[in-house]
Amino acid sequence: MEISSKTHRDYEGKKYNLLLRSAMILLAYNIRPVTQIVSRAINPISAFSMVKYFNAHSEDLDEYMEENDINPGEITLADIQAFFDEKSDLGMDEDLTEEKEAALMMENEDFGNITTLVVHLNKETMDKTRETYMSTLERMGYPDGKGRKQKSKRTRKSKKSKKSRKSRKSRN
Repeated sequence: MEISSKTHRDYEGKKYNLLLRSAMILLAYNIRPVTQIVSRAINPISAFSMVKYFNAHSEDLDEYMEENDINPGEITLADIQAFFDEKSDLGMDEDLTEEKEAALMMENEDFGNITTLVVHLNKETMDKTRETYMSTLERMGYPDGKGRKQKSKRTRKSKKSKKSRKSRKSRN
């Protein structure tokens, strides 16, 4: 199974992609015979997210981390950026439109090979994914984990003032 996504600039930084990937991995775990998910990260942030939150691996990245004494649990965005800089020969322009990006991918069959990541659906990954899913919901303002925003609790004073307004209205 493969997951791919592109975040519109207006939604960057809002954690939708992280939530989407978490949900997809959790669902895929229950689909048999799926045992792994493949993701092609076209930028360092996507690759970093996949490695940090979902234990994603690639032969090239694993080799790079071993050569540079980088512990997978302590990898940073700067490490992933250095990996991309060293391995990428496409010179991806950050301002490409979706159409131009798709055309570049179609024209270059090597595109994505250095950034093809695999997430193995095992207990360790699933535990980490559940934790990521719940913490992402919480950061987005859904702390109950059920997709409902938490209602603000009124203080006793505000409840009292509401009662007072009702009684004043009924007197008039």
